[in-house]
Amino acid sequence: MTMHRLMTVGRRGLVGLWVVLLAGAIVLAAWSRLAPALGHELFIVRGGSMEPAIPIGSLIVAQPTAAERISVGDIVTVVADNGVLVTHRVIRAADSGSGVQLELKGDANASPDPYLVSATAVSGVVRLYLPLLGYLMAMFMTPAGILSVGCVLLAMLLLIMVLEDSASNRTGAARPGMPPSDLRDRGVAS
Repeated sequence: MTMHRLMTVGRRGLVGLWVVLLAGAIVLAAWSRLAPALGHELFIVRGGSMEPAIPIGSLIVAQPTAAERISVGDIVTVVADNGVLVTHRVIRAADSGSGVQLELKGDANASPDPYLVSATAVSGVVRLYLPLLGYLMAMFMTPAGILSVGCVLLAMLLLIMVLEDSASNRTGAARPGMPPSDLRDRGVAS
C-alpha cells in the first residue's frame, strides 16, 4: 500500500470517526432531555452489584411502574433511606398491611439486601441498559467533561484539516487563493 493511499484511508477513517462521535454526542445529549419527557428516567450504574447482567458504567433507562405491576425477576431502581439510588433485582414480593414489600438482591451479591423496600419507593423498572454510555453521560454532566469532549472533537477536526492540506499539497492541487501549479511554474500570477 502506498503512502498516499494509506493517508487517504486514514483520513477517511478519521472523518468517519469524527462524524460518529459528534452524532453520538448530539444523540446522547438529546436523549437525556427527551427520555424524561417520554416518562423514562436515566440512571448511571456506579457499582458492580448487578454484574454481569448490568456492568459498571452502564446507562439505565427505567420506567416508572405501579407498585402492583412490579414482579419477581424485575430489576428496579429505588431510593434508599439515605438517598442513595440502588438498582437490584426483585427476588421476593410480600404483601404486608402497609403495602407490597420487596426483597432485593444484586446479582453479584452473595446475599439479599438486609432490608425490605416498599414498592412505592421504586423509581422505576429497568427497561434498557446501555453499557459504557453512563461514563459518557457522566462526562456531559460537568463543564469539564463537556469541554473535554469539545476539545477532542476540535483536535480531530484540526487533524483532518492538516491531513487534507497535506494530501492536496502532495497531489499538486491548488489551495484556495493560490494560482494553479502550472501557472506558478511559468511565472504567471493570477
